[in-house]
Amino acid sequence: MGYAARHRISGWGLVLLGMMLAAMPVSAQYFRFGKNKVQYRAETWYYVQSTHFDVYFYGGGEPLARFTARAAEQAYARIERLFQYRIRHRIPLLVYPSHNDFAVTNAVDLPIYAEGIGGVTELFKNRIAVPFTGDYRDFRRVIHHELVHAVLNDMFYGGSLLAILQNNIRLRLPLWFNEGLAEYAALGWDTESDLYVREAILGDHLPPIERLDGFFAYRGGQSVWDYIAEQYGEDKIGEILQRMQAAGSVEEAFRRATGLSLAELSDRWHRALREIHFPEVAAREDLNDIARPLITREDGFYNTSPALAPRGDRLAFITTKNGLFDVYLADADDGTILRRLVAGQTSRAFESLRVLTPGLAWSPDGEHLALAVKSGPHEAVAILDVYTGRATHHAVPGVDQILSVAWSPDGRRLALAASAGPQSDLYLLDLATGETTNLTRDVFSDHEPAWRPDGTALAFHSDRGPHLVPGQVTSPDSLVEGYRAYDLYLLPLDGGPMRRLTADAHWDDRSPRFGDDPDRLLFISDRNGIPNLYEKNLVTGEERPLTDLTIGVMQAALSADGKKAALVSLRDGTPSIYMLREPFERDVGRGPLAPNVWAQRVQPPAGEAPAAVLARNSVREANPFLRDATDGIPFARDRTRTPAAPLLADALTAFFELPGETPRPAPETADSTRAKGIRVDFRTYEFSRAFEEARQARYRDDPRDDPPAEDPFRPRNAVDEAGRLKPKRYRLNFSPDIIYGTAGYDVLYGVQGITQMMFSDMLGDHRILVATNLLIDLRNSDYLIAYHYLPRRTDWRFTGFHTARLLPDFSGGVPTYYRYRQYGASLTASYPLDKFHRVDAEVSVVGASQADITEASVPTRTRAL
Repeated sequence: MGYAARHRISGWGLVLLGMMLAAMPVSAQYFRFGKNKVQYRAETWYYVQSTHFDVYFYGGGEPLARFTARAAEQAYARIERLFQYRIRHRIPLLVYPSHNDFAVTNAVDLPIYAEGIGGVTELFKNRIAVPFTGDYRDFRRVIHHELVHAVLNDMFYGGSLLAILQNNIRLRLPLWFNEGLAEYAALGWDTESDLYVREAILGDHLPPIERLDGFFAYRGGQSVWDYIAEQYGEDKIGEILQRMQAAGSVEEAFRRATGLSLAELSDRWHRALREIHFPEVAAREDLNDIARPLITREDGFYNTSPALAPRGDRLAFITTKNGLFDVYLADADDGTILRRLVAGQTSRAFESLRVLTPGLAWSPDGEHLALAVKSGPHEAVAILDVYTGRATHHAVPGVDQILSVAWSPDGRRLALAASAGPQSDLYLLDLATGETTNLTRDVFSDHEPAWRPDGTALAFHSDRGPHLVPGQVTSPDSLVEGYRAYDLYLLPLDGGPMRRLTADAHWDDRSPRFGDDPDRLLFISDRNGIPNLYEKNLVTGEERPLTDLTIGVMQAALSADGKKAALVSLRDGTPSIYMLREPFERDVGRGPLAPNVWAQRVQPPAGEAPAAVLARNSVREANPFLRDATDGIPFARDRTRTPAAPLLADALTAFFELPGETPRPAPETADSTRAKGIRVDFRTYEFSRAFEEARQARYRDDPRDDPPAEDPFRPRNAVDEAGRLKPKRYRLNFSPDIIYGTAGYDVLYGVQGITQMMFSDMLGDHRILVATNLLIDLRNSDYLIAYHYLPRRTDWRFTGFHTARLLPDFSGGVPTYYRYRQYGASLTASYPLDKFHRVDAEVSVVGASQADITEASVPTRTRAL
């Protein structure tokens, strides 16, 4: 018996030639197989290069790409000082002009329903993908947030999943650590996070640090880092990160840097929060005491976008009652659910709903509801008959995404807040003709238009500051760095001058709403650190608070007569909808509301927060938030408070430099070593020229023999003659995502090995996969190669494979061993009709063979497939 006596019979056949028409609707479940990412357009991509970043864009996205590069460089300068770390590799950013395009990206794996995702950083290539959603302030925050993830990936994981596998890196950053630090680095602290943490600590459901997950990984984690920065100074953050690199443990890094375990740190953090928030309970009013909760956690885990019918008897809202975002109708008096109006995200007509902005509006007669939706390849406004359920769609050409809608008092027009390319503007849509008019035509972020009851003007909030003439500022290059607050504006529709209604450099005045009086405007402002309702008299200019809440308001809607207000606030950690009656008749005093601790940190006012008034001197000195609130120094919003001190590597290099010498960066191939168990990575260090001269003198080599290493942070041909970033055409270039293999030797089978490799381009449109399981030789091994072509609407996939198995046959008493082999190839095409329907076609060719490797004299049984 042996390999010498062998019979081999092979048969090739066409086994499968199938056409599978999959045009049946797919039931709507999270992440269920069958949903499609539809590339409705084939785009031509370009990129620009700044010092540290490659920014990819397409179409008319060059202005947005330049803004992204500038914002990323500004954010990285702060992160570098905060973390005391310099990145080793360039970071790519992919910019999408709308969330709709971002949701179908191939560069990163997103869930099919990605409405709530504002950006993502992946680890294969350390890519950042971000959509522009019509607001430059938030866009800058998302860039900063995602850049923190990319820098941490570079710092702890070598910048790729491949580096993790090659170096056997086992450190895992907890979600609260990663997401909380990203939020803190981008914002410091902010009103919305203060609202969430305040509600959680007062409701006694704020988890300890080790159990911060879900949404609290963001808000709670941000609060932890805010506590550390205020208690120990921001330089403590860099120290914690450096100690983590040395110790390889989050717990140990905190213990060495602060002297506390995470459990001890958590107790002190909780105590500090209780000290600043508990006094608020006695000083302010509870929304549960002045308003009635209508839609709570029992009705859905995320309740948003309330819209009151003109008579105030019915409430339309968006909720996650059935897992997906649907539109429901409820009784406005007792909250009874009347019916579901729209099953969102289950059909082409309602492929996507606007859940983060108020996307619902009632017609003046109360019979129809307008919804901002994505319908196939277009943005549209769906007009829904609330009695019959029938809907008609009005396409809005020339816009990338509709953010909010408002119905005119005469019922003939809709006011829209929408974005197109790098601009977010106000539009008018004529329902009879379909004509669309851009009212503002500039780069500023204009949001939530509200009709004056007489139909003569629109109120809205914006970050435009003193720029009251539409169309004058059209390039994002002119937007200055720094925090830009929202103010209220009134835009006459007869061509009259725009009017600025509020002006506050520190706080947001937003979400204007009219009742039946054209001179009384309700709006939300966080000017005392808590989002409260305010009234603005457009004749006298007087402003007064209507509420003085403990928690605060997130969204507001008014009935046509102004006698009812539907408010969104937190209840047991869940966004819930309340009904407040006679909001304009409320009286909490004419003077400004007492600030909370957060407001006092930002803008030391004339008054003091309740916690600052009640706290003993010892508590004021021990509590870091109270110290910051009472030191008289304003909180540096949207910027790092760390002094621009030199990095440690710079200081060490400067100490050893000879006079007149210029340090050069270490090449990427520089090695690292260990000293007393601590790994020191010299790839991030800069050394004096004296080290290189000493090496040359010792080994007597010619420095001209070594070509100079190209500096990755000095890209060639990156700017044009005017000094602006120069667009370059994107070229297909494969790079590895995973290369992983093992090898061994067996006395019976000889050499064995397993290999897995995956390559792709930067956009994720082209992918090559190779997998092998080698045994003895190619005839006895398994291997697969696949190529995916994904840049266009039709997705193509080619796969070739070979499998081999040695199996015994015991039917004759003496075992006979056969080698069974299968090999073949398949070509698959998938054409999505829309997100829920597609046509699939596949052609496969398979061959099979059987070889007797035991006895040559025994005939081999064969089968042809």
